[in-house]
Amino acid sequence: MLKDKKIIWTAIFIVLALILYESVATAGWEGVMQEYIGGGEESFQSNMEDWSNEQLIEEIDLVAVSVNASSTLLKESSSSGTDINVLIPFVAELFKRKDQFNDTELLSSIGDRSKQIITREIFVDMYAMKHETGNDEELKQLLRGNEIDYQIKSRIVAVANFTMEDIDLLKELIQEDDGVLAFNSLKRLSKIKVVEAFRISEDILDNLDNESNDKISAALKATAKYLGNENYSSNLRDKNLESDFIDLCFNIIKSSDDPILRDSAFFAVSEIGSQNAITKIIEDWHAGLWDEPSSTSVLPIMHAPGPGSVLQWDSWEDFLNGNNFMGTYKPNKFASSSMRDAFVAMGRNLRTEKVPYNLAYQVYYNHSSASNYVHYDEITSMRCDGVVEYIYEWYSYRVYGNDSRWDVTKNDVLNREQHSGTAITPKKQVNYLVEI
Repeated sequence: MLKDKKIIWTAIFIVLALILYESVATAGWEGVMQEYIGGGEESFQSNMEDWSNEQLIEEIDLVAVSVNASSTLLKESSSSGTDINVLIPFVAELFKRKDQFNDTELLSSIGDRSKQIITREIFVDMYAMKHETGNDEELKQLLRGNEIDYQIKSRIVAVANFTMEDIDLLKELIQEDDGVLAFNSLKRLSKIKVVEAFRISEDILDNLDNESNDKISAALKATAKYLGNENYSSNLRDKNLESDFIDLCFNIIKSSDDPILRDSAFFAVSEIGSQNAITKIIEDWHAGLWDEPSSTSVLPIMHAPGPGSVLQWDSWEDFLNGNNFMGTYKPNKFASSSMRDAFVAMGRNLRTEKVPYNLAYQVYYNHSSASNYVHYDEITSMRCDGVVEYIYEWYSYRVYGNDSRWDVTKNDVLNREQHSGTAITPKKQVNYLVEI
């Protein structure tokens, strides 16, 4: 019966996806592209292939005028406008012709202020693609002047190849901007020389009230990368830097009204992955599933112990690990004896997969390849509270989540994100269960 229900829902999901796809496609073509597709999409594609390079670029620029660009790229953007996806067929055709453009032409188009920002970003991407494994010094040279917009500079920093010789350049870019350019520059610096990125991050995090959220977010990531680097870990413990940083992150999580900044703080703690970080995240609570009815059994508990481990049977003493027992909890609706056996059986299935621990997500999987309802052998990693939630919700015993996104077993990116971070922890999870 359960399997039938999941098959029915899968069918509904597919139909809905098709309806939504048709709606988006129709909305995308209407208005902006109506003049192009009078003879149908195939005719339009054929005609576009006959355009000269100059005509294709001109048409891209005209369509770009009406596109509602992402606010992560532009400091000012309109709430109205055409979905940027309408540019896809034009840009796809342009990239087919990338070998017809030399570097001088591409660099000239990138710096051409008469063209739309989106159009110029496309040329940045094309240049980077042509130089993916080669020399892109000419592209990086554009970062040194004041003639290029911050949005274009940010795109260049995101896609160009940087080396140790570019450290001073990246530091200059961090100083001259408070937005996405600074974010990308600090992020790239942390990949080249994490110590330099950490020093800059220290200054940013010591001055939170006067720094932008973009810079703070990048500083959190860079500091976590530094703290998590095994080459520095022993030195850092002496300075209590890790503890101070974790406390700072949790203060941001509790006080910031910016959801992106809160997520950056949480994932920064997750990246450290130390016992101190884990303890903070799970709030001194740990979850597991009874595999045997008594704590006196040899291996009565099924659980995910923590980073570096896999889902396993364990003794009662190792499960407690010196902590206090907080109680046994069951789903908030009746589960028969046979259903409880099914819970245990699913736990044993998960154990055979040796699923590794994931600090950030309750249940993680490949969204592209997993089934519509994620099978136990498609899970790539999970957290201790994810073991409980996955097993109960696979059998439709709801634990945590809103009415539309509670089922952690359903393959859905938004579902997966809702069951991550500190949105749900073992301590919070018991509020959705019933203590025995």
